[in-house]
Amino acid sequence: MADIQVANTDADLSENTIITEENAYTITGLHTFSRSTNAPFACISGSAVVTYLDADKLDGQEGAYYLAATNATGTLAVNRGGTGAATFTDGGVLLGSGTSAITATAVLGDGEILIGDGSGDPTTLDVGSSSSITVLGTVATGTWQATDVGVAYGGTGVSTLTDGGVLLGSGASAITAMSVLADSEMIVGDGSGDPVAESGATLRTSIGVGTGDSPQFTAVNIGAAADTTLARASAGNLTVEGNAIYRAGGTDVAVADGGTGASTLTDGGILLGSGTTAITAMSVLADSEMIVGNGSTDPVAESGATLRTSIGVGTGDSPQFTAVNVGAASDTTLARASAGNLTVEGNALYRAGGTDVAIADGGTGAGTAAAGFAALSPLTTRGDVLYGSSGTVTGARLGVGGANTVLTSDGTDVAWAAAGGGASKKYTATLAECTNTTTPTAIISWTVPANEWSDGERLYLRWSTLQKQNTGGDRYSEYDAFFGSESFEVNLMNGATSVTSNNVNEIRAFYAHEFIRVGSEIWCFCGGLSPHESVDWPDFNMPGRIAKDNGAGGAYHWISVVASSADFTASLACSITVNHSTADATYYVKPQTCSIIKTEGSAA
Repeated sequence: MADIQVANTDADLSENTIITEENAYTITGLHTFSRSTNAPFACISGSAVVTYLDADKLDGQEGAYYLAATNATGTLAVNRGGTGAATFTDGGVLLGSGTSAITATAVLGDGEILIGDGSGDPTTLDVGSSSSITVLGTVATGTWQATDVGVAYGGTGVSTLTDGGVLLGSGASAITAMSVLADSEMIVGDGSGDPVAESGATLRTSIGVGTGDSPQFTAVNIGAAADTTLARASAGNLTVEGNAIYRAGGTDVAVADGGTGASTLTDGGILLGSGTTAITAMSVLADSEMIVGNGSTDPVAESGATLRTSIGVGTGDSPQFTAVNVGAASDTTLARASAGNLTVEGNALYRAGGTDVAIADGGTGAGTAAAGFAALSPLTTRGDVLYGSSGTVTGARLGVGGANTVLTSDGTDVAWAAAGGGASKKYTATLAECTNTTTPTAIISWTVPANEWSDGERLYLRWSTLQKQNTGGDRYSEYDAFFGSESFEVNLMNGATSVTSNNVNEIRAFYAHEFIRVGSEIWCFCGGLSPHESVDWPDFNMPGRIAKDNGAGGAYHWISVVASSADFTASLACSITVNHSTADATYYVKPQTCSIIKTEGSAA
């Protein structure tokens, strides 16, 4: 027997006594170990087992007893590796419950499956049958990557749809999408086929609010959602926010709303207001009656003297007016000019003790007979003759005649003529200046009346001018004579022979022209004289129109002008025109005097 070594000095092997034995030994007899709070002995780990331990009994039972399942009693808890249950539903699915006993679901019906919710026990979901899935719930996650789900199975039947297009069903066929609706378009059906997109007048007609429709509304809000509501009050009557809208044949428009409050008024009667009460009408005014108020009650109708007195123009009144229009509204206005003086249209009315009647108004403009005659007489110079001219009866002045002249008459007017001469006629000319222009200007104009210039008669033209040409260059003035409305000309002076050539100072020039009618022609002689200037005959350069006789200076130069377009039986307009070569303010011709006399003569 191997030695047993005691590893402490106490006689009693207790407490912390350790016994070690390296060799095998046999213990006989009964040895009792006290466990108290500590294990009485410990087995060193190893692979060896205790032989014949199963032959010994534990709690009076041999080891084989504990191996027989029939000897087990109670249920084995889950925390001991058991189920915690003694029985489970046949066919039920077992569900864990932590350390609690395992439970079993009821037997699942045909097509039922268990679906968890992530928190508690799973629940059942019917998907059809055990042979096929025919019922689908909501697929919360995941991507369907198989064939398009047909409409018959709850799908659309297509893989893509127009973005923004409204979807249309087609029975069991795939869903279709309309084109994207344009601005203001709406979908309208026809009760048979696919709906269509409509807008504008077409849409309004489809929904019953087109121009040809008469839609019915309980009310219409105009311009705002609630404060201008148009509604029906009764048949044919409308209101806005409960306020009546007036119409023909409806309620009379009240005075408070700008109406009369009446449906009929006296024809021709003057209307009178009565506060907010309906307007009333006066009786028709009689001839010449007017309405006159008294400042307190309704006005009354008045006429005659009563009316005139009421308005301040009675026989006992002295009304004041700014002016009085007599017989017309504006062209004969009688007004006050000053104290005691009146005007009509601004023209003074003459009165005794007032302004002398002017000559222009048929008076003398003077307060005495002598002064009146002096004011009326046209005579200005000793020797002047007063005679009737151009049909006037007031008289005209004929200036004193020259020496050895006599007063002659042509049957119409009088004129001075050389003693022993034939009848003559004097014409009045219109004079005009030609300054600072190159435009031909008529400086002398006169008219020979129709049938007055007989064959063989001579027309003498005498005239003078003030004229000037600035220095520098050969500037000239061309003088032309025109006879007749269609004009033909006789060139009197031009070129360097002009009497104004290069003259710095203003000069007075004198001209004498003699014109004689020879059948249908007019012949002329031209002459001129100015101080300090030589006189030369002009150059007549108008081929085909004027023929001339180039005689020596000092003799008559008769120029034959064929008056093919002149008509002596019509009024003949005549003139002398000037055409300057240069426009210059210091280059001018200013006629001063002119005498035009026609005498009888002979063409020989």
